[in-house]
Amino acid sequence: MTFSRSSKGKMAKEKGKRGERLVANFFTFRGFPSKRGVQFKGGIDSPDVICEELNFFNFEVKFVENLNLEVAYEQSRRDSKGQKIPVVIHKRSRTNLKVTLDLSHFLDMIQLIHNKVDAMNEYSKYMTGGKSGVNNDKLESLTDAL
Repeated sequence: MTFSRSSKGKMAKEKGKRGERLVANFFTFRGFPSKRGVQFKGGIDSPDVICEELNFFNFEVKFVENLNLEVAYEQSRRDSKGQKIPVVIHKRSRTNLKVTLDLSHFLDMIQLIHNKVDAMNEYSKYMTGGKSGVNNDKLESLTDAL
């Protein structure tokens, strides 16, 4: 079966839309209501996925077999206009979704979580009269709550 250039382009565009819907649905399922950006904002420079609770990120979604990650990241960075953290969410066929962002932004997020956990430990010590803080077995549910 052969495809013309226009039908390949349409198929790629549809695959991109499916990817954006999948990511928006995934965010919504995990508690962050989201929607596809282009269909609601209408502009070519609007983010692929809009999530009010995560509005400090600019999400670029790519569902392709041969991704040029630098080009995709640069697109997200350019579209963010220096106002948001650029993020590329990408997937190849038969693989899991992956996220790419700048290491400094990733470490900022880790530091934020770490500081919140430290603050919770200090609060717990205060409330329990100096006894041990957060139970390590409960750490995963605590970070989920953050």
